[in-house]
Amino acid sequence: MPQLHPHRTRLLAAALAVAPAAALLSSCGLGGAEAAESPYCAAVADAKPAFASVQEGKAEKFDAAFATFHELAEQAPGDVAADWKVFDAAVVDIEEALDEAGLTFADLASLGSGELPEQADPAALEKVVAATQELASSEVMDAVTAIEVHALDECDVTLAVD
Repeated sequence: MPQLHPHRTRLLAAALAVAPAAALLSSCGLGGAEAAESPYCAAVADAKPAFASVQEGKAEKFDAAFATFHELAEQAPGDVAADWKVFDAAVVDIEEALDEAGLTFADLASLGSGELPEQADPAALEKVVAATQELASSEVMDAVTAIEVHALDECDVTLAVD
């Protein structure tokens, strides 16, 4: 199996497990009649398992979580659609980088040991690292903040790291 420098392995694992959690991903709390009336707000509340799996760093569940985020981006109302587009673009970049590296999210669970699956291309993995770092960019963080504020103000759903 190819070896990845331990620093890069820890960075990638941390970025995938922590950056999304720090950015947005956590448990949701639903309350109030307004939230129940909006399909988007109901979808945000129903996405609790997806948010939780990423917050908890369960890489094997990231595919499903990211699919949920794509759906939320498609459903987002006009006043938060642009913010979801920014966040979703960062998620797509990670998925594409993983695909180019020949990895799945489930493969990333073993990165803590510094081991990569044989099919992994270390050069392509650098793109995965860059894509995950993009989640911490000011543009994505500003979008995430707007998504969080909208979810709280319009849906009565809290998206915050515990």
